[in-house]
Amino acid sequence: MELLGHIEGVTHTGDLIARGHNKPRPRTRVYSNRREQVGSVLRIFGPVDHPFITIRPSRGLNLVSLVSQKIYVEEKRNGTEHKRKRKPRRP
Repeated sequence: MELLGHIEGVTHTGDLIARGHNKPRPRTRVYSNRREQVGSVLRIFGPVDHPFITIRPSRGLNLVSLVSQKIYVEEKRNGTEHKRKRKPRRP
């Protein structure tokens, strides 16, 4: 697991705002230090060095308890984790 950053707060719409150490791709799964899925990356904005990341949380989480906790993403596996398989073309 690769350190993504830490959670700064909760928005009025129920999303999490995190401050990142690097830039993840949208829809990347985010995990807590206990390897529990926190949610997935929805949006990246702000400065390039340490971007802000909006995370759509998984259901059933106590969002306030996640504030100031470190979050992680799975390490990249040769760039294949985000690629979708295409359906073969019909002749």
